This record gives sequence, structure tokens and C-alpha cells, in this order.
Amino acid sequence: MKKFFKRTISLVLFFVLVCCGIPAVNADAASYTETAYNGTYYGRVLAQHGLYVYYKPTYDSDRKDGGVEYNWSVQCLSYTSNGFTKIKYYYGSKNNTQTGYVHSEYLQVSKANGKNVSEKKATTEKFTKIYGYTGYVKGCDYLNVHSNFTWSGNDKKIVTSLKKGTKFMVIAKSKNWYKIQYKSGSSKKTGYVWRSYVTVVDAMKSLKVNIPSQTFSSSKKYTLKVTDPTKPYALSKKIKWSSSKSSVASVSSKGVVTAKNGGTATITAKVTCGNRTKKIKVKVKVTETFSLGE
Repeated sequence: MKKFFKRTISLVLFFVLVCCGIPAVNADAASYTETAYNGTYYGRVLAQHGLYVYYKPTYDSDRKDGGVEYNWSVQCLSYTSNGFTKIKYYYGSKNNTQTGYVHSEYLQVSKANGKNVSEKKATTEKFTKIYGYTGYVKGCDYLNVHSNFTWSGNDKKIVTSLKKGTKFMVIAKSKNWYKIQYKSGSSKKTGYVWRSYVTVVDAMKSLKVNIPSQTFSSSKKYTLKVTDPTKPYALSKKIKWSSSKSSVASVSSKGVVTAKNGGTATITAKVTCGNRTKKIKVKVKVTETFSLGE
């Protein structure tokens, strides 16, 4: 009778997260000054789907009943430093006039003599690149995307409109604008949107490593992957894998884990996206079992 020992190595993976990076980006709090127009000014509504009218120059304010439609002419009474214009407009009939605030981005303002003043001179915005952030449209049913970010006349050419809830990649920010990458058919394009209409999400926080639910023997290998649920805008990232104890479990540059000997090791995925880094750690426990047979 011959006896033999059967040696089996299995992996048990546990999930541990370590994250570092810059904090999420939030829109600036609403603080403003208001300046009355010196003379009679009118505005033409540029928003193709109309505009909400607010009681106060902030999106936290309640909306007024109704709104103003595309190409309507409204009287402009004042403008605020946070990008709103106070308007006077007809509601229902010419006998019923209302006042309220709309966002200046969607008005083409002219003096009573017909000269276009566009409310402000061209501004210079300093943009900072940001990495690992996505955004989506809030505060309006459609968000205009511009070819550039100035306030002057027709310089702010509208190239498209994005529906409320549409996701996009945020690639740079200034005081008033975001530069975004958005999907247009099968291609991706860039443009500029007003910050007040956007909610920004830290997409780096959503990165995870897929974890096997079962143990497996040493005769098999398991490939760990960093999952990126930010589709259709997967982050442009680099991943470096490492093991704290390669004699227990090694990992290749592509995340392939191989069990070697009993013990514990930590597999780390170091994810780099621009100037940000996130570390995702997976604890590996390798157990050896012996069976006696003949």
C-alpha cells in the first residue's frame, strides 16, 4: 500500500481601500453684488428650450410660474456679479408684467437703440486642469455648450445643448466655467459650460478592484482588475501592481495573482490619474491543506 500527501494552496482575498488625492470640486457659494442698467436695455433669450425665471439671483431660489421662451424680448433691469440678470417680461398677457432673474449666459443684451452690449466685456479666465472628475447637468433642462468662454458678443458660440442629467468629463475649471469632454455621436468633443449648471463628482472615489467570491487552488491564477464605473468616460489612468510578499503571492504588471506558499500578503494597485493617486489594497491569505490517501 502506497501512501501520499496531497498539497493544495488556496487564496482568500479581502478588500481594503486606501485613497488619497485632492478633494471634490464644488460650485462656488452664491454671493453677489447687483448693478442697475443706466438706461433702457433689452435682452433676447438665446436658450433654445426657454429659461426658468427665479425670484432671487441664485439657483437655490424658488422658480416663478412659467418662464421665458426662446427668442423672446425682455427688458433688462440690472445684472449681478454672479451671472444673473433681472428682467421684466410679460406673463400671460401684456397687462400682466413680472420681474425675476435669469442667467445672463442665455441673454443677448442690447441698448434701446439696438446696439448689442452683451452686458459684459470679454473676460479672461484662468483655467486649471483637474483629473478624475465627471459632471452632470443640473438646474436646467438643457445646458448650452460653448466653443469658448468669453462674455463678448458672438464669441460665446453655442455648439450644442446637453439634456439634464447628461454625464461628461470635467477636464479644467476656472472661476465661472468648466471645460468638459462630452459625447457627440460616436466621437468625443470638448467645450465650455457655466459652472452653476453643473454638479461635479469625484470619479476617482468610484474606482474599485474586482474581488473573487471563491477560493481557488494553486493550479489556477486570478486576474485582478481595477473597475471604472464612469462610462462612457473611463478615466485616463496608469496602474502599477505590487505585492508586499512575493514569496506568498506574486502579482504581474497586469494584475495576475499567483499563490506560492502559505502566509499573507497585500496586493496593491496604485492608480495614477494626472496629479492624483489612489491606492487600492487587497489582502491575500494563502492557506496550505494536506490530505492523506493511498
